[in-house]
Amino acid sequence: MDTSKLVQATILSGAIGYVSLEVLQRHGAVTRYLANRDATAVSVLFGIWDYILFLLSNAIFEMFLSGAWQVATVVFTTVVAALGSAFIFSKIEKSKENQFGRQILTSREQAFQDQGKGVGIRVDIFQMNGSTIASGYIDNYDVAQNLSGDVTLLPLQDGETAAKNEKDVIKSERYQRVYLDFKNSVKYYITVTSLAS
Repeated sequence: MDTSKLVQATILSGAIGYVSLEVLQRHGAVTRYLANRDATAVSVLFGIWDYILFLLSNAIFEMFLSGAWQVATVVFTTVVAALGSAFIFSKIEKSKENQFGRQILTSREQAFQDQGKGVGIRVDIFQMNGSTIASGYIDNYDVAQNLSGDVTLLPLQDGETAAKNEKDVIKSERYQRVYLDFKNSVKYYITVTSLAS
C-alpha cells in the first residue's frame, strides 16, 4: 500500500475526527457527556471535513511537490487545518453560548469548569444529610457518562480550614453556588478563589 493511500485510510477511519471532538470538548464547546451515538456523529462530520481538507491539500501540493515531500506536506497541512478549524468552531460555539445564554455543558461540567491560571475551585463537600465529607480544591473530576462521579482534590491553602459542618459554610456565605449530585447523594459548596502563588 503506498503512503498516500495509508494516509487516506487513516483520515477516512475518523482518527482526526476524534481528535477534533477532543479539541471541542477541551474548549467547552461540546459536552463530555454526549451519548456515544452523538459523539460518533460529531466525529464522523469532522472526519468528512478532514477528508475534504486532505483532498484540497493534496490537489494543491501535487502541483509543486512529489513523493515523500508531498505526502509529508499534505499530512501536516491537513492536521493543522483540521485542528485549527475545530478550534475556530469551538470559539464560535462558545460565543453563541454567551450571546444567547444557552448552555452546552452539563451542570457538573459548569460547576467544576477550569477558571483559568491562578484561580481555583474550592469545594466543601457534604452528604445530602449534612455529614461532612471533605474540603479542598478540585484537581480533576469524572467527565464521562458511565463513570461514578469521582473527584480528585488538592489540599487547602495555608491558613484555610476544612469545613466542619454544613451550617457554618452556609452561614459564612463565601460560596458562589451549590452543585447537587443526586446520583451520589453529595452536595458541593463551590467557592471560586485566587490561589496563592
